[in-house]
Amino acid sequence: MRNHMPRSFCQFFFTMLSTSDKCVLRIGSYNVGIQQNMLVSKNVQSICKQLEEIIATCVKEWGIHIMNFCEVGGHMQGLYKAGINIRDLTIFESSDGPRVSVQHNYLTAWNFEADAEQAYVQETQAAVRHTLSAGGFEWELVLHCFQTISGVRVRQANFHIRTPHGKKSPKRSHRQRVLCQALNLLGRPQLSDGVSQPVVEILLGDVNLDRDAVEESLQGLQPFTDDAYKLWHVHTTLAAKSGDLVIVRGAHVLRVIPCIEEFSFANCSSISPVGDNFFCQDTTV
Repeated sequence: MRNHMPRSFCQFFFTMLSTSDKCVLRIGSYNVGIQQNMLVSKNVQSICKQLEEIIATCVKEWGIHIMNFCEVGGHMQGLYKAGINIRDLTIFESSDGPRVSVQHNYLTAWNFEADAEQAYVQETQAAVRHTLSAGGFEWELVLHCFQTISGVRVRQANFHIRTPHGKKSPKRSHRQRVLCQALNLLGRPQLSDGVSQPVVEILLGDVNLDRDAVEESLQGLQPFTDDAYKLWHVHTTLAAKSGDLVIVRGAHVLRVIPCIEEFSFANCSSISPVGDNFFCQDTTV
């Protein structure tokens, strides 16, 4: 049986507000759907190799700057709980290589290249896990703060609204409520360091809601303004599956491009073919 992991890919083009220079940033998001027992199975080396292959392919073919995975293992578990050191993966072995953060079953990696024609990013604050709840369910969100070489600040929330194992799916209203909590958290004002810089806020991962449900959720969060950069915008692929969706504020998305290439695991029959697609979007600040 051939199985594959869901994935999404988003590409952002940033234009500095204070200059005419463009800053290019490409961010990937992928719900890999790996169960915790798979990380302690005989196939674990193949799984880790596949994760490396996905990242390497995205860097080589798409010039990705930040890659995000969710559901790399069970809820509040993940690689470290399974005794896996992320530094054992070849791509992360070198101290001068890509940076990586593992927070339970979320993984984010960045700085894959130092090409002067591309805008690399630096982490400005250590990643923070947040627990959100609605309707008796609990979820985790991981918040990352980056800054591009051109000075654009990026606040990124990697968030998977999962269905707990063996339980019914949370009601749509509960998923919408916790999504609003996540966006309020992402948009929470930060202490100013006295420097005026553009801030882009991005929520990605897998919210398990379609575009209409997300748009409905946003109605109570939108400010009364004609400034499009202060409004939340939802972007998805033509397939419009729940994992093909990002929510952005502070940037203008020009396009969303699906990627047709698939990844698969050999002899990993417990990986569910959820079918969320890879996508690419262009954004300007």
